[in-house]
Amino acid sequence: MKHQSLPAGVSRQALVDWFREGRQRTKEIFAIPTADAYYDRPIPLRNPIVFYEGHLPAFSINTLIKLAFQREGIDEQFEVLFARGIDPDSPDAVKDPASVWPARANVLAYGVTADALLEHALMHGEIEDDRVPQLRGGEAALAILEHEQMHQETLLYMLHNMPYERKNARHPLVDAPERRLTAAGRGSVSISAGSVTLGADRAEDPFGWDNEYPKQRVGVDAFTIDRCNVTNADYLAFMHATGAKHPHFWIRRGRRQAKNAANRGAMSCRTRLVATSGSRAGSRYRSDRFRPEQAPGASSTWWEMAGSGRQRCSTAFPASSPCRRTRSTRPTSSTANTTS
Repeated sequence: MKHQSLPAGVSRQALVDWFREGRQRTKEIFAIPTADAYYDRPIPLRNPIVFYEGHLPAFSINTLIKLAFQREGIDEQFEVLFARGIDPDSPDAVKDPASVWPARANVLAYGVTADALLEHALMHGEIEDDRVPQLRGGEAALAILEHEQMHQETLLYMLHNMPYERKNARHPLVDAPERRLTAAGRGSVSISAGSVTLGADRAEDPFGWDNEYPKQRVGVDAFTIDRCNVTNADYLAFMHATGAKHPHFWIRRGRRQAKNAANRGAMSCRTRLVATSGSRAGSRYRSDRFRPEQAPGASSTWWEMAGSGRQRCSTAFPASSPCRRTRSTRPTSSTANTTS
């Protein structure tokens, strides 16, 4: 069994530690909504919050215990209800949550039982067996661990859309160090044309999701990309310069613009990437010119080229940069795992 997150080797204890850390982080995320927001749909055409708290343990039971081990689960009704998310086609098709979803106490009780069963399986079960497709290379065990992290991201961007009064005030989940970026450190870097490897080869990297294969070489034209993310302060300056509307999760208090993050905090690389191809802006605007543009954002090929292509991370992105990559970019065109 191999996994990029465990380069020194995969041990049962490492898998259990990973599982426990993931479940603890999930617990912290589910403490963000207020109690009366449990059945809310922060994004109208996604399942309510309750679904995800049941889906994470149910997916793990369905995948490792029932599918891979061919053993009975814990609660058949829950393992069907929470098996996969089928989002409604329109807001009008949304049903009353109380008529569909169980009480939170029951969901939590199911999760506690599932966690104990899964920990025991990771520590003592036959999680790697080439005779069973789901156990080749420990695939099922690794899948449930990555799946937990993937849905943590889903939950966070869902909760980002909730009104503040529907969320409990708390410190950030991770204390990120404050970064004071100088003008020189925040400059851009030019990447010359070339080719870059995307994706993975199953012989070299046996665990992965369907949309991460196959390995391929892709040609990339020359481009320029900023060394660092656009910050909240950059975006505030852009708003003042262009009259753009503030993000819905920013609020105004008195004459000051207040954010849900520090002024110098970097926003998501995917959301506000600043990159250019020739004279076109690669995101909604150029932070140095404040000129809205209608051009596509930076592609995965640009990320890989800048982060680990012909100009390595140490050149394009300094070690302190929040955009520095640690894992190779892979194609994301497949529809695999869009419903789980």
